[in-house]
Amino acid sequence: VLLVFALLGWWMFEGRYTIVPKVVGVSVATAKYDLRNEGLTPGTTTTVLDNGVAKGLVIRTSPANGSRITRGGTVSLVVSAGPHMITMPQVTGQPLTAAQAAIKHAGLVPGKVKTVTSTTIAAGVVISTDPGAGTSWPQPKPVSIVLSAGPPLPNFVGQQKTVAEQWTAANGVKLNEVTAAHSDQPIGTVVKQSAPPGSAFTNGEVITIQISP
Repeated sequence: VLLVFALLGWWMFEGRYTIVPKVVGVSVATAKYDLRNEGLTPGTTTTVLDNGVAKGLVIRTSPANGSRITRGGTVSLVVSAGPHMITMPQVTGQPLTAAQAAIKHAGLVPGKVKTVTSTTIAAGVVISTDPGAGTSWPQPKPVSIVLSAGPPLPNFVGQQKTVAEQWTAANGVKLNEVTAAHSDQPIGTVVKQSAPPGSAFTNGEVITIQISP
């Protein structure tokens, strides 16, 4: 009799219960398999948008993982339908700060900025973005920006120093002129420059040129 009452008590307070297994972060099929292995019944499956959990993976359960539940009880699943998708706004042709503000206003994240030289687009203006305007883009994924660094630095080597002086004066660059130790080029000819031709430059940057004596 004591044994029967002990078994009955164990069943009433412990034996008929189990714990909801941890199925968060796995696929729906795996989650249902694990639930059935624990003697539980997979219930309704609800999908919701989620920026942090990949599409098709379980976000949470009801009752929650680790909860005490009657054996054979029903566990509902909430599954990720993937991230929120937002249409990329048109920001090409805008200054960088304005473009970044527009991207944030749309609900997206401004990403890395790559600067490239351009002979047609002024420095500081957005040339392109990835994704392009009108593309549906995952909300948490950064938007890459290509920014104009302005015209590339010319090749002064082989030209008279007056050419370099005129160009630097017109483009906000400072020129440091030094005399070369020796050269077979005509006097006043640039024989070397510190920044390579085609490279980007910044306003106020100092470029050194060596001039033939």
